[in-house]
This record gives sequence, structure tokens and C-alpha cells, in this order.
Amino acid sequence: MEAKQIFSISELQDFLQNRQPLIVDLRGRSEFDLAHLNGAVHLDFVHQNVVSFFEGVDRSTPVLLYCKNGTRCKSMVRLLGTYGFDDLHFVANGIGLWQEEIS
Repeated sequence: MEAKQIFSISELQDFLQNRQPLIVDLRGRSEFDLAHLNGAVHLDFVHQNVVSFFEGVDRSTPVLLYCKNGTRCKSMVRLLGTYGFDDLHFVANGIGLWQEEIS
């Protein structure tokens, strides 16, 4: 499964407006609590059961993943691909560099 990468804030804004994805924040709880994208849900994939988290989500639903630097996203893309998700997107290099602009 090859996910589509989002490289800029304008690209992210266009995607959010046009696709209305499930937005999943993969950062730590304290980072999520500080600031997150509107409509995002938090998933701590180290401590939460990923399968049960995505249970009931239509596999064709667009999913936007983001984390601090992109590493967790790449792991999650591989995992979700094995469960049949085929419309995956993630913020390239993480959202850490955009922190001030999204808060």
C-alpha cells in the first residue's frame, strides 16, 4: 500500500476541505492536548489496540495520519494497508514544523 504524502499546509487544507477524511493524530497524548487539527482523533498506537480503533471504519474512507516527524505514520500506513485500507494519506515529515500554524 502506497500512501499519498501531503507536503504543504495549503495542500493539507485543500485535502481536508475536499475529501473530509478521518483525521488521526499519532503523537503522544500531551502533544495532542497542546494542539491538534480540528476534528482529529488521538490514537496512541503503542498503547491502544489499532484493530479495535479502526473497527467499523469503512476501508474506503479517506484516512489522514499525522505525527511529529512522519515515522509513526509510515508504520501505521503499512499496518492499515494489511487491513485493507486503500485511501491513506499522511503529512510528509510530520506536523512538528507546522505546529505554530495549526494551533
